[in-house]
Amino acid sequence: MVLALVGLVVGLFRLFILLQNERRVRQQLNHPQQLSANNALARVLSAAQGPSSRLEDLELRIDEAILGELPKIERGQSLVKLFAGLAPLLGLLAAIPLLFCRSLMSARSRILLQVIQQKGLALLAQQHRHEPSSNAVDQ
Repeated sequence: MVLALVGLVVGLFRLFILLQNERRVRQQLNHPQQLSANNALARVLSAAQGPSSRLEDLELRIDEAILGELPKIERGQSLVKLFAGLAPLLGLLAAIPLLFCRSLMSARSRILLQVIQQKGLALLAQQHRHEPSSNAVDQ
């Protein structure tokens, strides 16, 4: 039972952190011109602001920034998954809250990553529209 409580505490703590991150990303969406370092979206968008104007370079910087944020967003989920897997050995009562917590963490992580990827792609599309057509010169 102690193992299940530890797993539940870890899961609830990480869920709280995810919800905080999601709130910060939503605040950033409301103020897109004021990039703050306290949220994943702003860090991804600020990584895209570099000296190179090539679309490929911009795409690589955005992808690298998103991949850098991924471990921060998904941190602790595998531990909760492990506890949820062990919990049925301790009893059904321990397994249900852990599985529920794991499901919430996974869903919130996916939503947060989708928002970050969507805004990164929107930035790429915006840059591509403003970029002069140089494909004929490159070929």
